[in-house]
Amino acid sequence: MAMWDARTNRLSGRTLALEPSRFWEFGRKHGGVEDPRVVFIPVLGKFVMTYVAFGPVGPKLAVAVSEDGRSWGKLGPVHFRVESDPDVDLNLYHNKNGSFFPEPIMSPSGEMSLAFIHRPKWNLDFIRQGLGATRPLGVHRSESMWVSYAPLKNLTEDASRMLELREHSEILVPKREDENIKIGLGAPPIRVPEGWLLIYHGVSAAVQGEHLTYSHCAMGAILDAEDPTVELSRSDNPLLTPSTLAEVNGNVPNVVFPAGIVQEGDGRFVLFYGAGDLAIGTATVSKLAV
Repeated sequence: MAMWDARTNRLSGRTLALEPSRFWEFGRKHGGVEDPRVVFIPVLGKFVMTYVAFGPVGPKLAVAVSEDGRSWGKLGPVHFRVESDPDVDLNLYHNKNGSFFPEPIMSPSGEMSLAFIHRPKWNLDFIRQGLGATRPLGVHRSESMWVSYAPLKNLTEDASRMLELREHSEILVPKREDENIKIGLGAPPIRVPEGWLLIYHGVSAAVQGEHLTYSHCAMGAILDAEDPTVELSRSDNPLLTPSTLAEVNGNVPNVVFPAGIVQEGDGRFVLFYGAGDLAIGTATVSKLAV
């Protein structure tokens, strides 16, 4: 059983998968390794974890790898190659909700690659108060999901090459009232017969009395198996909305935040989600209609 050791501010009796230890994971008054997503990539023979490194200039996406799922080696923060299409330097912005796809996909330029889904954050107030949202021209007004690619060649010899991402494009944008503020990846992509299943979170805002309230819900979408920039379908209604006490009145109210999904042998899906930043919940469904 794990116990909290007040002398070291760590859990004793259990090995931590990851904790802040590198300069890109600390700021002057903050730090963290947060929001991890893990996929096993058979072509590499490795577990790959994407996480938010809460470093000196705010949240950036970073990658760690493991051969057994217990001992992890940090590769560092990802880097987005600057390209003319779209004409944006994604390295300027904070980024969250990242994950690699578990199977190689052909990139738009025709290279077999590891596709990487992520969500840039356009608000730069963390860098300097008053800058606000400075989204690039030609992108959706709300924070949305993007995909980038790491060419597969040489990755088996040097896993750190997966940090070099290119060929960026916006793929899923908010469409429904349930997601009128922003959307971002929840569980890592999972392959189903129809294509790539994404369980993502939508954030909406509504005025209740004199207060603006935010609500996170879980949604579903299917992307094309060979081209994840093509959205095939999206759920008509949220798969999960805040309803229990922990979800509605947790440390962060009105939140169900999907973080993992597995498919059982009988075809059922089990969804793991955060409930109000207070508890971990599970939900099962026999068939996902998206």
